[in-house]
Parts: sequence; structure tokens; C-alpha cells
Amino acid sequence: MGEDQDDNTYKFRVLLHNFLSDVALNVSPWLNASSIQQQLLKPRYKDIAQKRRPKRSLTDYVGQYNSPIYGNGYGEEEKNNKLGLIYGNGTWNLWPKSTKDEFKGTATGIIQYLMNIWEVVFIPEANDQSIVSVEINSFCNKCGDNKPPTFSKVNQ
Repeated sequence: MGEDQDDNTYKFRVLLHNFLSDVALNVSPWLNASSIQQQLLKPRYKDIAQKRRPKRSLTDYVGQYNSPIYGNGYGEEEKNNKLGLIYGNGTWNLWPKSTKDEFKGTATGIIQYLMNIWEVVFIPEANDQSIVSVEINSFCNKCGDNKPPTFSKVNQ
């Protein structure tokens, strides 16, 4: 059987186990009613132009990306001609910020109200022909002078 058929509710169980572990270890849980309420009441992005077209065809952004530290992320072409990003349990719809290869993302699925991302930059080759990597600046709020996580494109 495939992984999805064997255990498709593991994501929720992992979150529950994390919460129970926090309680058992007498650590203040990061997931509680107050934090959920705060996240649900936060305003969504107001400046995302959902009709703006990206610089390239969506298929240019699609593929598997890898970081030796952060693991794998995936760019996918979604329904209705949208670009999606998958990283771990998180999924985002990506919206072009401008005519460059820069995007903002609105969270969907299990993290819908928890983590929007404001800067995803796809990096082309020197000749600007194809995408070779992606920087997800939103994953590193306190990097300072250090570079944000960069994921290299592995395949399409």
C-alpha cells in the first residue's frame, strides 16, 4: 500500500503528540486556544494581486527543490493555473509580486491561518533561461546578515 493509503491522518496526530509532549514535559504548549484565536483573527494579505501573471510559464517553476539543511520543497502547478508550494506539512498558493520571479504565498490546508509567506524568490541561471533555485526568505525571520534558506532545483 502507498503511504497515503496507509496513514493519511498522521499530520494531525503529530500535532496532537507535540501538544501532549509539551504538556507532559511541563513546557508551555505553542498550540493553544489563544494562539489559534490570534492567528484566525489576523488579517490576510491585502496587497496580493491574484490576477497578476508571473514572468515565466508556471511549468518553469514546477519541480523538486532541495536544501541540505531544510530538506525538500516542491513547486506544483495547481488547478486554475496557479502555482503552489509544498514544504513538509505546509502548502501555499503563490502569487506573483511583480513581473520578476518573486512571489507571496497564502497558506492553505492544515496551516491555512498560521503562516503566510511574504517573499519567495525563484533564482534563474545567469542567462535567465531557467530556474535553478528558490530562496524562501520567510523561513528565516532573524537571519540578519546570513542568507535565507536556498533550495536548489533537483528535477521537474
